[in-house]
Amino acid sequence: MKTYLILIIALLVITGSQIKAEGLDLQTRPEAYINDIPFNTQAIASSLAFGKAISVDFKLQEEGYVNDIPFDTKALAEESLMAFDEQHLPTMADEDFINDIPFDTQKIAAEHLK
Repeated sequence: MKTYLILIIALLVITGSQIKAEGLDLQTRPEAYINDIPFNTQAIASSLAFGKAISVDFKLQEEGYVNDIPFDTKALAEESLMAFDEQHLPTMADEDFINDIPFDTQKIAAEHLK
């Protein structure tokens, strides 16, 4: 019975304080220190992300195959330019009059050697 009496008194005190608090119209004073510090969420988030990125230690393995093939840039460029030029050579039409004059190399050579 004593325990029930304590519980009932505690419930009455709690309920009474809630009713009293709701009935009071409490006005809070404006606090001058709330807006006195400039706060930029983006700047803080970016600085945190930057700090995390810097804290990571990147280690790359040495690549043994990078310098194992001799590479001559000039020769490669010349081959590339020659291949390009060969692909873009003009095609000439066949000319019928080239072979219309009989030409005997041995006869001309014999005349010049006389």
